[in-house]
Amino acid sequence: MAEEPKPVLIRERLDVCELDRARMSLLNPVLIGQKLESRTIDENAKPILEMTMKEGIETVWDRFEMQQPPCRYCESGLSCSRCTMGPCRIIPLHRIRGVCGADADLIVARNLLDTIATGSAAHSDHGRDIVET
Repeated sequence: MAEEPKPVLIRERLDVCELDRARMSLLNPVLIGQKLESRTIDENAKPILEMTMKEGIETVWDRFEMQQPPCRYCESGLSCSRCTMGPCRIIPLHRIRGVCGADADLIVARNLLDTIATGSAAHSDHGRDIVET
């Protein structure tokens, strides 16, 4: 009985649209320098970021730029997608309440509370590790 070869785990690069890859790799040096200064102050990270821009490797900053401009309702906090009947968008003078009856103030407050709770939950694990140490 022949032995089966062991699987080799290779992390694959995420595919990026060829147009985006070409756009990122053809950045001129002046633009690369400007982006480096705006993306980090850490001198150790700058060579890595420069290499990613020259080789067309997509980073979080590139994805953020590709998603601009943001939705004005989501940016202002006037969008709610808590239930399956949404997303509700508050448009002053036209729509003042969502399906559940929440007005702009309540939707903004719930979104803020949700963001704070999510961030706290994400970072509480770090505190637990410190306590255990």
